[in-house]
Amino acid sequence: MIKLFLLLTIIAIFSVSALKAQVTGNNAYDNARRNYIAGNFDEAIKYYNEYLKSYTNDDKAFYER
Repeated sequence: MIKLFLLLTIIAIFSVSALKAQVTGNNAYDNARRNYIAGNFDEAIKYYNEYLKSYTNDDKAFYER
């Protein structure tokens, strides 16, 4: 019973950290896209770099950066 509880706790911790990384990545892409459209390219590059740390295979974001 204790092993099951420990296993479920570990799974929950990893799930929460993965979800947090996805939300952070999506926020970075949204901010990058807004700055890109507004013409604030220096600021957009910062957000694209942050986004691409998590999503290295996103060709569209790489091109826009």
